[in-house]
Amino acid sequence: MSGIIVFMMAASATDKISESEHALEMTKSFGITLATYRILGIIELLSVILFAVPRTSILGILLLSSYLEVKLQRICGITEVSCWALIS
Repeated sequence: MSGIIVFMMAASATDKISESEHALEMTKSFGITLATYRILGIIELLSVILFAVPRTSILGILLLSSYLEVKLQRICGITEVSCWALIS
């Protein structure tokens, strides 16, 4: 199962780094520059590498979950999230 996660996240990161047509479209839709999008790809790739290495997998999953949480908030347009609202 973790192999699938590593593969999908690594593919996403390489798409961000490679400046493909899809990456150019996404930068326009998110309203960020291509340089910022590449930095996000590098951070994502480093997190995936940390997740893939058994000794650093806990750090990698923490970074990936934080990255995905911020990404989900950006997509949904959520500006503030309260932990108590999520629990109740």
